[in-house]
Amino acid sequence: MQKIFQQYYTALCLFSYRIVDDDLLAQDIVQEAFIRLNEEMKNGKMQSCRSWLYTTVRNASLNALNKKKKYESDKRYYTDYLLTGENIIVQDVEKLLIRSEVSGQLWKGLYRLPPKMQQILRMHFLECMSIREISSALRLHVSTVKTQKQRGITLLRKYISFLALITGIFSFCNFFY
Repeated sequence: MQKIFQQYYTALCLFSYRIVDDDLLAQDIVQEAFIRLNEEMKNGKMQSCRSWLYTTVRNASLNALNKKKKYESDKRYYTDYLLTGENIIVQDVEKLLIRSEVSGQLWKGLYRLPPKMQQILRMHFLECMSIREISSALRLHVSTVKTQKQRGITLLRKYISFLALITGIFSFCNFFY
């Protein structure tokens, strides 16, 4: 069970977050899904835990979103949101699923990098810091930061090269919709 948790937790949290737009709520939903998965596995009813987890998290996220929107004071906004938002969510579930999987793999790849390289990539891509800002913050030469950044990107590309192919195919298919 711990291996399944480590494999899917991050991607499921991202998947749920993109639906409910609440970090803590998404984590709660995913944790509840794993508790229910554990019970299902004990009963011996589980065949495909990956699809079961995504379906359970999607349904729980949509339910949580609906409950969250019930407390909105403007009834008209709520009704309009459900009419348009539900259709968008149903159509975008596949996109969310793939984005969550890719994001989870990116984070796993990032954690495999050496610590200084991780830190440089996080500062550059997540905190939007420039190369000069990073070099002064870490007290490294600008060329060292550039080199570490480029090496980190290269290693991440090797780690997730197969995901780029999948994402490219998915984007190509969505072009026709």
